[in-house]
Amino acid sequence: MKFLNSLWAIAERSMDRLYWLLLVSLPLSVKVYFQPIDLEVIFPAEPLLGVLLLLFVAKVIKGGYSPLGWRSFALHPVSFAVLGFLLVSFISAVFSTMPMVSVKAVLVRASYVLLFYVVLGVGAFGGAARIGQDLLTYGKVFLPVVLFTWMKQAQLGFDRRGAGFVSFPFYSDHTIYAAALVFVLFVFALRAASVQFQWAEVKRHWLPFVATCVLIVALCLSYCRAAWVSVVVALLFLALLNLRVRFSQLMVALALGCAVLVLARQPLTTAMHANTVDSTADNVGVVESLLSLTNISHDASNQERINRWSCAYRMFQQHPWTGHGPGTFQFGYLALQRPEEMTYLSMNGPINPVMVTRAWSMSEGLFVRSNPQIFYLSGGTAHSEYLLALSEMGLGGLVAFLMLALTSLATGMRLYACSSGMDRYVVLGSLLALVAYFTHAFFNNFLDDCKVAFLFLASMALLVRMDLERRTSDDQKPVVNSPAER
Repeated sequence: MKFLNSLWAIAERSMDRLYWLLLVSLPLSVKVYFQPIDLEVIFPAEPLLGVLLLLFVAKVIKGGYSPLGWRSFALHPVSFAVLGFLLVSFISAVFSTMPMVSVKAVLVRASYVLLFYVVLGVGAFGGAARIGQDLLTYGKVFLPVVLFTWMKQAQLGFDRRGAGFVSFPFYSDHTIYAAALVFVLFVFALRAASVQFQWAEVKRHWLPFVATCVLIVALCLSYCRAAWVSVVVALLFLALLNLRVRFSQLMVALALGCAVLVLARQPLTTAMHANTVDSTADNVGVVESLLSLTNISHDASNQERINRWSCAYRMFQQHPWTGHGPGTFQFGYLALQRPEEMTYLSMNGPINPVMVTRAWSMSEGLFVRSNPQIFYLSGGTAHSEYLLALSEMGLGGLVAFLMLALTSLATGMRLYACSSGMDRYVVLGSLLALVAYFTHAFFNNFLDDCKVAFLFLASMALLVRMDLERRTSDDQKPVVNSPAER
């Protein structure tokens, strides 16, 4: 018993170090395949995540950890939205068309929420300042990945042709790499903006300035059009913030914008059909990639997205209330494709769960991908967080994800309006990163990957933590009575 108590004491003291190790390993982790049990994990990030979760749950059950503010954290609107999204996921899994697939997907999603949002949000490893530093630490470790990507791109001439998988094995393709890149860009950019523009201060805090320049170039070279659009939208959002536009006004403007798009859909569709610039052609540059955004007749990438979106809507029509179940899109949409909507990028056969080409072996039965495209035949994704939620979890899933977006953005805008100094820049960095991701989410989905899930959930946890700390600070301020009361 004494031995077990000593072992527990060591494990308890190691939680903070394990969390730091998880943090610095996230951008550098790679997917490893264990052949004997047919399992692929992101190593070492996911095993560390599992150990940390077990330690945290055991500590809470044992009663050795009772963080202050559990109730206020749980009752926060963002927490309601996060836990509501998780609850809808569980309900959908119960009615899933593929129960085992959905149970696995929900367990992974729950582990991300618990560690990256709940544990950070309640201040298990420190307050808002610590979460902000954690995001900066992630960014610092991410920079070598950017340099690694540039080295591979240089060998291919820095054009669109070589951008697709140059961040592999650290990030599966250029879209997920760009999604992480945008988060890190806003973290460093706002950190640089918080520094006084005096030569002595700039020399002392040189890293955020250099990192911001590097990441802007990296974003251009990622050739991820959705990421470019997301940054533009985030900057427009910043302009509206500085004009002191309220959240309600922003929602009204967004609704009116959607109405205009619906009313003008016919001439817009005609103009898009007239666009012939193809982002998948050889020697495509940044300008051509931008121009190809509205090409829905010749651009295979755009056409395939329309194909997946159409299938997602058909899946929703089949199960409008509960969806097909979390994690089932890649299996469910295949039979719903229409020949006239398919492209050369489309899957036209059943998913084969067997490894197609063996990668180089690390040991007996253990493999690491040699190429992201030849490891598994995968059905792919919906290329939209919104439509993925709609197809897999029904109408409740879409509403839950929209509430997640609205509550987090409303909290960030409110905090920005009442904060000052360094806190104002920290809030703005997280807020703009979330705006960018919710925009990017129209075209891609990455929350099932721990590398992006951490950035997404930690940014929301940071806003919630800052909001709770601000309320506590306001409550502790001495009340000064007016002269009349005295």
